[in-house]
Amino acid sequence: DLYNEEDPRRLVARLAAAVMAADGRVAPAELDATARFNSLGLGSIARLVEDEIRRAAAQPPDIDAACAELATLGRPAAAVLLTILTEIAASDHDV
Repeated sequence: DLYNEEDPRRLVARLAAAVMAADGRVAPAELDATARFNSLGLGSIARLVEDEIRRAAAQPPDIDAACAELATLGRPAAAVLLTILTEIAASDHDV
């Protein structure tokens, strides 16, 4: 469900959207890079990322809360998420 706030995919999408918007714009290459999350077996998060980008335009996301929630997934999951978020940040060649 796109609007389920409890879905961990939404938290991942929120962080991805924040990384993309950090430089004031969202590049198509960054959106394309979110497909990397599909390899985690989470399913597509593209719609969630787009929704989080729209939300962030109206109100900055609570990154601390998202990180705190995801921290319960453990270090291996955090390492994978950070790797993918780094790839998204670097995908437009402007980190």
